[in-house]
Amino acid sequence: MESDKDDATQKPSHASGSRLPTTGWVPVKSKIAYDNPWIKVTEYEVIDPSGRPGIYGLVHFKRRTVGVIAINGKGNTFLVGQTRFPLGRFEYEIPAGGLDEGESLEDAARRELEEETGLHARCLKPIQVIHPSNGITDEESTIYVAWDLQGGVLARESTEDISMIEVSLEDAFSKVMTGELSDAPSVAGLLKLKLMILDGAASEFFAHVGEGGYRPC
Repeated sequence: MESDKDDATQKPSHASGSRLPTTGWVPVKSKIAYDNPWIKVTEYEVIDPSGRPGIYGLVHFKRRTVGVIAINGKGNTFLVGQTRFPLGRFEYEIPAGGLDEGESLEDAARRELEEETGLHARCLKPIQVIHPSNGITDEESTIYVAWDLQGGVLARESTEDISMIEVSLEDAFSKVMTGELSDAPSVAGLLKLKLMILDGAASEFFAHVGEGGYRPC
């Protein structure tokens, strides 16, 4: 888009950072409805797939996000809880957050895990990429499994009223099935890990369980 100024009417452009549709929906013009350091809301005038004119609101996330399922030497994992303003309640979820400028996905996953739990992961592997609400936002989240954990530096942000619990993986899977965990990256990542375990595709994540000393990732 030509400008990020509020109320500016513009012709649609992929330069906005959002992936505009190439079939089905035809964007005609757009304007920025809201913009802050984290998100940008754009209202599009469109031709919908039936050929009729309409509007479409798109929330663009300026930073990709990562989530981390960390597995320690006991085969347990860690959930962090904090108050989620949009829901107005305290929620538990896997450690997660957004990339800093110029940061890789893997570096962001390590940093977020260490900041929120005080644990440093020597080994990381991505297992899932999700779009939590693809009808309204282009948000993309990559889920990692982390293992071979060591003590790190806890560095929670002042806005995060975080508490942490250590639970068995079976308990975490159960919390997904009962609805106690409802955060999309947590649900998708834990269910993907459960399927990998059932398929025998997750053995590398548990090679260190019950063992001492260095093991290659």
